[in-house]
Amino acid sequence: MNTYIIIAIYWIVAIVATYVIRYYQKKKKRLLNAVLEAFDAQPKTPLWKRIATHAFIVLLLPPLMPIVLVVFLISKLKTKSSKNKDDKKDEAPKAEKTVNNNINSEDAFEKASFTMKDALITGNFEQFEEMLADAVKTICYNEKTIRGKKETLDYWKDWRERLVKTGKIEKFQVVKSFYNNHICVMLNVSVFVMFQIKDGKIHIILLTPIHPSYKNADDNMYNSPLDYERIKQYLKPLTPDICEEDEQISTTDRIPCFNCGLESSELKWYRSLRPDICNRHWEIGQTSICPQCGRVIEYKKIKYILSDDETDNYQGPKYPDNNSALSEMASKIYSTEMINGLRDGKREEYVKYLLLQLKDIELEPDCSFEISALDNSGIGDNTKLYVVDKYGNKTTDFVKNFIVNITETAAWQLYLLQNISTVLPAYWHGGYNGRKYIFKESDIDDIYPLKYHDLTELFKLDYILPKVRVFTQDEHNGIFLVSCTFWNEWKGLVREGTTICIQNDRVVKYASKLTYCFHYDCGIMF
Repeated sequence: MNTYIIIAIYWIVAIVATYVIRYYQKKKKRLLNAVLEAFDAQPKTPLWKRIATHAFIVLLLPPLMPIVLVVFLISKLKTKSSKNKDDKKDEAPKAEKTVNNNINSEDAFEKASFTMKDALITGNFEQFEEMLADAVKTICYNEKTIRGKKETLDYWKDWRERLVKTGKIEKFQVVKSFYNNHICVMLNVSVFVMFQIKDGKIHIILLTPIHPSYKNADDNMYNSPLDYERIKQYLKPLTPDICEEDEQISTTDRIPCFNCGLESSELKWYRSLRPDICNRHWEIGQTSICPQCGRVIEYKKIKYILSDDETDNYQGPKYPDNNSALSEMASKIYSTEMINGLRDGKREEYVKYLLLQLKDIELEPDCSFEISALDNSGIGDNTKLYVVDKYGNKTTDFVKNFIVNITETAAWQLYLLQNISTVLPAYWHGGYNGRKYIFKESDIDDIYPLKYHDLTELFKLDYILPKVRVFTQDEHNGIFLVSCTFWNEWKGLVREGTTICIQNDRVVKYASKLTYCFHYDCGIMF
């Protein structure tokens, strides 16, 4: 037979076999795809990727088929060997058992999350059943609501049979949701299981994509509830004209009020028209508000209306100022007027000013402050505060170059000095570590991305205002925990806890840990 004919037949057989295998694999995952589509969480492959995939199959795959078959057979052998080991051990489906380190072990939401996770993994639903209230509801977002203890239990048992035992869902994590700052279960990095718990019993279970407000989005700060007082001027009666084509407005089987338990159909629904994050265009969306609690429960963006003009100058009700001693000290050390003077070369003036603000701490003899000049060339630079010792050595990690009194004031000012580079002038890429600190409530008004959001739960958790806690304090030793919250364009809203240990007027330990209150994507990669 002609060589070209043999090659042509082989080429066609390889392509047909590839498409048959693709179809078979897709058919096997039909149930999972249906679940993801029901949650509106199935990513759509871009057109160029689909074209590139088909071009690769038709043009390049046949010559590579022998290598593909060898790799496939090796993979199958490894999978079979691993499966045999699992069968011998008679273990439950595999699951990633990770947990947020900041979780309180006595928290009811943590208990509910671990109980549900263990039930889905092992198939033992006894403890999970004990935690269910008699009138418990499971809400499958934008799909259906299951009511009653028995019905809810049967639903999750069937859910496990369909999705866990078949390997469709195999990754379970107990994490913290930024939506309500409570612990929940995350499944396959795409679905959340959230709870309403009262008197130790689960009353509502919400099965939802990471968050329905944005397709394929992370659970970031946009998904936290909005503040009613700040958005009420933008609310109008809900009308069908805000829908995208072929999309129907539904107010049932959506996010309930986790505070009082009202279902989404009992909430007040509005058409919202408010400025976007950049304050340049309008966002049209749906907003639900609980008539009993007065809180915004859900916001779902529908589309943008483009505008060339500034769309909003509204400031809303200001947060009240809290003129505490901590905020007063911080406003002096981080004086905006003096820091702005550094751009004009007033470095010596700022050093003299800074030394006058320090209380309960002082530099060692023969040590001094020095501030670098900002280089406005290249790809970036930031201003740095150095401590220079008597040998001319410079360092920015200078907490050990101070003689320190064992007081809360000393611990707070050490924290401010150690982080002072985050507020000093920066150029281009040098500004990645820039921070906007929240020393008092009104500082929130200067952070535009937080402008419309409800921070009630964060205030309740004491995650907003600065605090210095004393663990040990006597004549020779002191252990302090300094807590402070800041905003960074690449990290979002962050609570920093810093442990400072002082012995005999010297700092012997300075260690910080970050807790993310809201993640935030500024939309810029570099």
